[in-house]
Amino acid sequence: MNCYFYATSHAPKAHVKGPGIISFCVPDLGFTYRAALRITPSEFPYRALLALIRFLESNRKVWHRQNLKILTDCTPIVYQVQGEMVAPESVRSMLGTVNIKKHQLPFTLHWVPAAENRARENITRQPLARPALELNFSSLQDTTLVQRATQWKKSDPKESRPN
Repeated sequence: MNCYFYATSHAPKAHVKGPGIISFCVPDLGFTYRAALRITPSEFPYRALLALIRFLESNRKVWHRQNLKILTDCTPIVYQVQGEMVAPESVRSMLGTVNIKKHQLPFTLHWVPAAENRARENITRQPLARPALELNFSSLQDTTLVQRATQWKKSDPKESRPN
């Protein structure tokens, strides 16, 4: 079963927390997920991958006999997970978690061109599919994983002015 993940950061600097989006898509289950986060740019792909892994773990009964192939257009994360590239210090704990999960939840991680990454597509372009009724969405409720976009809205300049 092919699963895709994508992440993009809108942060102005590499080591500064900023807004962005994580997304994953499991076409065989008819499911796409997107969330807005405020983290550093190097954390975005790991958060997207970990969200996908948690979703797959909580829905093991739906895909349990299929091989999992996780696909992304983020080259560094593929090399880092495969041990061919050193990960930045800020994401090493997440990389360790991915490697532990890789043994618990056998999957392969591969690179695909951006045009083939289904998690990158606009939701309106994706074919309509009914998500399987048996899917468990509890892993997506984790507040440490999903932060509301309202937490990173800019404050109203009128509120900061003295009366």
